[in-house]
Amino acid sequence: MFHSNPRPQGKAKLLAVICFISFLVQASILPAAQEDELKSSELIEQDNNYQGWLDMRFRMRSEASSSTRDVDLIVGSYFELNSNENAGKFVLDGVLYADLDNETGGDEAFYSLSDTWNDSMHGFVYNAWLGIDDFKLGRQEIHRADALFFDGLKYDHKLTSEAKLTVFGGTPVHFYDESSSGDRMAGLGLDWRVSPKLRVAVDEVWLRDSAVRFSGADGTANDLLSVVSATWLANQNGMVRGSASMVGDRARRQDISGQWYMPNKDLWARFRLRHQNDYGEFIATEIAPFSAVIGDVAPYWDSSVELTKRMSEQIDIGFGYQGRMLENDSDVGINNREFNRWYISVDHDELPFTNSSGGLRADIWDSSDGSIIAGGAWLKWDFNAKHEFSVGTDFSKYRFDVFTGREYLDDRQYWIKAKLPLGDQRRMRLRYSRDRSQFGTDHLFEAAWALEF
Repeated sequence: MFHSNPRPQGKAKLLAVICFISFLVQASILPAAQEDELKSSELIEQDNNYQGWLDMRFRMRSEASSSTRDVDLIVGSYFELNSNENAGKFVLDGVLYADLDNETGGDEAFYSLSDTWNDSMHGFVYNAWLGIDDFKLGRQEIHRADALFFDGLKYDHKLTSEAKLTVFGGTPVHFYDESSSGDRMAGLGLDWRVSPKLRVAVDEVWLRDSAVRFSGADGTANDLLSVVSATWLANQNGMVRGSASMVGDRARRQDISGQWYMPNKDLWARFRLRHQNDYGEFIATEIAPFSAVIGDVAPYWDSSVELTKRMSEQIDIGFGYQGRMLENDSDVGINNREFNRWYISVDHDELPFTNSSGGLRADIWDSSDGSIIAGGAWLKWDFNAKHEFSVGTDFSKYRFDVFTGREYLDDRQYWIKAKLPLGDQRRMRLRYSRDRSQFGTDHLFEAAWALEF
């Protein structure tokens, strides 16, 4: 699953560089006379009913104390075509990664999820489906019991004016690991509007999924996930949602959350209480690299509450708390910690400076290992409602990066961002950040060009 073979550069790298440079050149030299053509394309878009975007991002990261660096090109795109004649729709979106400096080792400072492939260039297709009426065929993402990517068919059937049945099935999608050809998944979901204020959903998802596990051993998940959820809309200002799930005959997770707005006091309130019974997460469509870091967690209780108060037309103050308690003391580890977190934030929509805003944030994390202090501040200027420039800083006594496994101490980050319009449908984004910790100083530079159509 983890690949460390030297990756071929040559044509793949050259093609990525040429594409990026050509798009930037085109964006910078496009004559002003072509603005009318861009505007006229909006009429064509309305006739053909299509839309989408293209985003190209060049990223370079480096360590000041060594020659270690990472240079990448990331190209994302989205295209949507609608047909008014037969209620049809086609969607295609994905991303292309190009590693321009051939970083292959897992011990590299900037090694991340996209570096787990053999080749210097690889891409993912997240959606490629055709929808006609209530049918959707192709690669798609569904948010029912869990967020799942699969290649297959989904059908929505309206049982009554208050109830809808969803049926789907196909093959799980694997982006990062290898999988058996015998993988299958199928699901059934029912949405029922019991009353104007109460909505109930019931889901059953069966999954047979074989993959190379994080330890390197083969394994097969053959599970049935059952979920019951309900949403209560108290009024236009408040709602409460709860859910409970099981994997086979084992309780998996219970969750209740809600939010409330009190307009007479300009006060927003949010809360959540979650209990996870089992070890680990339900194996969704793959065991991807780093899933042992992100997904393997021990049984716990987690609670949080947040209050946001509008003090004036420009100032919002937020207070929050989050606490986690493990059911078993023996489960304490890097990715399973008990803690209490308190935080406060202040946002100012309109500072004395022209078209400017800013904010402050402070966090205190308290655990058995000690207390951790974190904080930050930012300022943003909007020029002519088009050009945007912002600066900020963050500080944390401790920060853990799940993708590299690094634990940062006394971490200080400084960043500068700019958004520059290049026309009605094009824009450029620039970003520079400096990160200083016990590992030394890291630098990050990003330049992105985007086109909307």
